Amino acid sequence: MRILILESNLNVASSLEKALNEIERDIAIAPKDFNDYPIRVWEDYIERIRPTAVIYRGGIHDVNTGQKNKDLCEILNVFNTGKLLEAAKKAGSAFIYVSTANVFDGKKDGSYVENDMTHPINEYGMSKAKGEALARNYEKSYIIRPGWLYGFSDDIIMKTLAKAQSFEEFNKRGNNRVKKIIANCNIYSNPLYINDLAYDIYFMLLKEKYGTYHFFNDGSASKIDLYRYATNFFGIKVPFEERDTGESFDSQIYPENLRLSTVYTDDIISRSWQDAMDDYLFDFVRHERIMQLKNK
Repeated sequence: MRILILESNLNVASSLEKALNEIERDIAIAPKDFNDYPIRVWEDYIERIRPTAVIYRGGIHDVNTGQKNKDLCEILNVFNTGKLLEAAKKAGSAFIYVSTANVFDGKKDGSYVENDMTHPINEYGMSKAKGEALARNYEKSYIIRPGWLYGFSDDIIMKTLAKAQSFEEFNKRGNNRVKKIIANCNIYSNPLYINDLAYDIYFMLLKEKYGTYHFFNDGSASKIDLYRYATNFFGIKVPFEERDTGESFDSQIYPENLRLSTVYTDDIISRSWQDAMDDYLFDFVRHERIMQLKNK
């Protein structure tokens, strides 16, 4: 099975490739600047190598960037999706469109399932909903809405841990002001370890059961919940300050409820986000120890 990963964040692409390589060796990833190439280059590439599946997440992956770059968001998440989808059709490849829970407005009382009506309230979510509509017209497509992704080298968990460690050292020196980790407390979703996403994708490819799927780890959390969990894991003592999205951004474009569930309970096997986070953090510790020994 040959899988082509078209992903603008090279760290995400590399992490997906690493996880998939444990079960499938023929994995190809595009270079980190692949969005700078004319889209025709990748259309020709798909038609030439004829992969079993193409994974595409678009080029804009967050609400803020989407609001500030509406035209680019439309090009990368919609126009390019259509072009790559046509190339996949010609090659007979399955097309995996990685979407987002931001296709929902966050007003549901409970978790969203795959057949809930989409109603995006920000440019990012709108572009993803349009991309989903294109993918839905191809009989060999998978539309995947993941929870909050983490597990790659520049993810929000590692960035926050590095910041927390430096703040802890700063506070220990008895400075007049205390540095705190400020994080969102009012938006909830399901975290998702990127290794679990890779296994879920591979499982669906094996079953050839095309359609729309929600992939997530069980249990919901806010960003501040994740950061507290990770810092507690390492025993880093640093104060936190909870912040509502509306204090920093236009809260009208941020759905507060991005919790996911699924109607495919027989097909999707999940575990708690805490168990998945433990695996990620344990792997990080092991890797750091190995690197320290290698550098001695």
